[in-house]
Amino acid sequence: MEKFKVVFEGFKSEAQAKAFAEWFENDGENTAELHLLETNETYYAVTDMDKYHVNGGFKPNKKNEIIVPLRFHKEE
Repeated sequence: MEKFKVVFEGFKSEAQAKAFAEWFENDGENTAELHLLETNETYYAVTDMDKYHVNGGFKPNKKNEIIVPLRFHKEE
């Protein structure tokens, strides 16, 4: 049985990636807000639709990874 992996990419630092993982693990399915550790500011994480279309959508690559390109918007 083949296994697949979903990869979120687009983080600017390890701290930002860890903050996203912790957010997703806790209540990611309930809220779209992301609190970044290095800035202590609230950002929204959304799929970068430009990169999504360039990648041809959510299609697995040769490593059975589905890449979700993210873009971040600062809450004003």
